[in-house]
Amino acid sequence: MPEPVTDFRRHVPNALVVLRVALTVAFVVLLSAIDLQRDRAAAPPLLWIAFWVFLVAGVTDILDGKLARRWQCVTRFGRIMDSFADKALILGAFVMLAGPGFSLWSATGGLTDRGEPQFDRLYLSGVYPWMAVLILARELLITSLRGLVEGDGGDFTAIGVGKIKMVVQTLAVPVILAALALAHADPGPIAKGVILACAWFGRRAK
Repeated sequence: MPEPVTDFRRHVPNALVVLRVALTVAFVVLLSAIDLQRDRAAAPPLLWIAFWVFLVAGVTDILDGKLARRWQCVTRFGRIMDSFADKALILGAFVMLAGPGFSLWSATGGLTDRGEPQFDRLYLSGVYPWMAVLILARELLITSLRGLVEGDGGDFTAIGVGKIKMVVQTLAVPVILAALALAHADPGPIAKGVILACAWFGRRAK
């Protein structure tokens, strides 16, 4: 008969994965409540809460795999849900940051052919919709390849490059949130530079 502590340890990694899924839902709900066009003053508190929720979710991502390997309790459920939770968190973050809540219309000072004022859409998060599409397309391709390789009995375990990609994107999101919060959702040149660098670096992570 296994010791009680062994039974407890066996469930901890999976519990952390489930917690990360719940935190992802909370994170997306928080970002969906932000509308910089309508009310910038209400954004900073929500941005800080989302920042900490994302960081806690990132910590669970580090812990669950390490604990599962250390305690030799890697399960099929854990492997599937860990990958799902990672993708849901990152994709959810980039999709929401590229959404209408993080953009606003700004007058350019020019006029249209009809003599009406011209407006440009500014993405204050630095994340454009096409970036979210590229990240989603990449994840769909990797998931399809993993299913094909593992279906034929091969091994498609994440390698160092893939882990670096995850780390870069996981760091980019909270930095963007913190920069927006510190700038009170009205980033100046320095904050804009940081935000754009993180958005582009996170998008280009392979």
